[in-house]
Amino acid sequence: MNCVPFIALVAAAISQDKGQLQDAIAGDPVGATLKGSGIIHTDIGKFYKIKYDYTDIKRSQSTYIRKDVYSYNELAGQECFSQIYESKTPPEPSVIKTLFQKTFSLGGLILEPPSPTQEFWRIRFRYEIPTHSTPDRVKAIVQIVSITADKLERELGSEDRL
Repeated sequence: MNCVPFIALVAAAISQDKGQLQDAIAGDPVGATLKGSGIIHTDIGKFYKIKYDYTDIKRSQSTYIRKDVYSYNELAGQECFSQIYESKTPPEPSVIKTLFQKTFSLGGLILEPPSPTQEFWRIRFRYEIPTHSTPDRVKAIVQIVSITADKLERELGSEDRL
């Protein structure tokens, strides 16, 4: 993989946004912005699904944007995430130790146990997209999440399932 595009994506993701998008929908502002980003996506109910195909390494990665907006004081965002582990059995302690000792400039990892609504153990890489993000920033964040998750999945030695 060429590092220059990745560095450009990081720079775009952390650059200042220029104001609020006027066409943002109050309940799903990132979804409205996603439509203007040029990213091909599928509406799957509570999420948008974006699938990236990495032909140079013969892999693909699905990335999701949650439609719900989470807020804290003046901050509001929508979660963008991609799975790196999914199984009916919990991850080995060595996997958890290896993954959760990593640090990231942007985003982080979540360990999700099974629940009444889903039956799998999951580890996902996530980043909160600010609701006032521009289409270019949304695109950069989605690409960073997808690239990072696929890299982590490969480090685990996992087959390309997610």
